[in-house]
Amino acid sequence: MTQATIKITNRLPTDTGFAIRVDDSSFAQTFVPSHIMRGAGLEVGCEYNVMLADNNAHLAAATPWRVSQMVGTDQPEAEAAVTHAPVEAPAPATPSIDDKIIEELAEYDFLSTGEVASCLGVEVGVARDRLLALFNAGKIVTASVYGRPNMKRASMALWAMSIDSFGGLGEE
Repeated sequence: MTQATIKITNRLPTDTGFAIRVDDSSFAQTFVPSHIMRGAGLEVGCEYNVMLADNNAHLAAATPWRVSQMVGTDQPEAEAAVTHAPVEAPAPATPSIDDKIIEELAEYDFLSTGEVASCLGVEVGVARDRLLALFNAGKIVTASVYGRPNMKRASMALWAMSIDSFGGLGEE
């Protein structure tokens, strides 16, 4: 098991949650079981100290970690591993990945998922997860680009601060 600091990013109606690691700058996706979300009263947007375990093998590619228990910082380490009360971690000194994405999108009209990942120096999957979270929160917009008429999936997604950023596309 690994001690880490996570930030809750999503809570499903089933009380299952998802978070990102903020302690090691990997922003790796983390699964939070419903009994921990409910039992510890975890809230979206807050940071918590937790113990992580490797996620199930078939889920690990997209979500490498799962929370196994909460950790309290005011107790000795041996006792802290069995604490079930949330403890907010201190705010990171560097801007969050979401803040960095907003800064990049504000600088350009629009960017592809790969371009955002490159600007931030993170894996494309991490960038995609954060972009989707920002989109679902209504903070950014997206456009799907198809390379051929019969494609079932888009060739790429473009992201911007507002729909107006796409206004000049296709005009002659």
